[in-house]
Amino acid sequence: MLNSSLLVLGCSVFLAAAAGMPLLAASSEKKENKTVASEGALPSLALDGLPDVWIQGTPVKEWEKDKVYIFEFWATWCGPCLAAMPHMEQLHQAFKNNPHMQIIGVNVMDRKSPESLKEFLKNRPSPLTYAMAVDVDGKKTREKWLSPMGVNGIPHAFAVKNGKLIWRGHPGRLSEEMMRAMLKPDFSATSLPEDNPRANARAWKLYRQVSERAGELARKAGKAE
Repeated sequence: MLNSSLLVLGCSVFLAAAAGMPLLAASSEKKENKTVASEGALPSLALDGLPDVWIQGTPVKEWEKDKVYIFEFWATWCGPCLAAMPHMEQLHQAFKNNPHMQIIGVNVMDRKSPESLKEFLKNRPSPLTYAMAVDVDGKKTREKWLSPMGVNGIPHAFAVKNGKLIWRGHPGRLSEEMMRAMLKPDFSATSLPEDNPRANARAWKLYRQVSERAGELARKAGKAE
């Protein structure tokens, strides 16, 4: 069922994230890169925040040295989250043969069972082949990672390397260029490229598409799956 309050909440979260409000996001008013803090100040993410339940792909059990993990946090009721998924699939396809990069979708803030989530993903209009996990009851990822980092809304993404949070923000802002920079052996917290204007434009395009489609469904029937 289409819940208007949830739609407004999801879109509001999208607006905040796309505007660069989350901690460590780049400022649109300055040309210098402010994507991440200095390397020594980067927060650590404990392994006990990893989800226990995985519904597709290879589970992450430990931080492999110099491997970059992109965690995309989403929920079935979050339209902007669903709109960002094809972009994440595109990035996954670009890096799927690179053993030092892994993209993981983590279902959070949801009430669906792992079995129903499998069916939900199966019925998506386009296939999603990157790894998917479930933060059951919010006892792992949300409690250990999101809440301590002040993340109260989705969509949101973390980039983790050697157990350190090296970037965070809206998943639509991720680009192949940024991810290649994260993989470099001499990577430092100041080496990420500036925000890609085309990535920001893509995020806004996705927002408009979701908003228009939701409005159309609401006008026609007042409800939709």
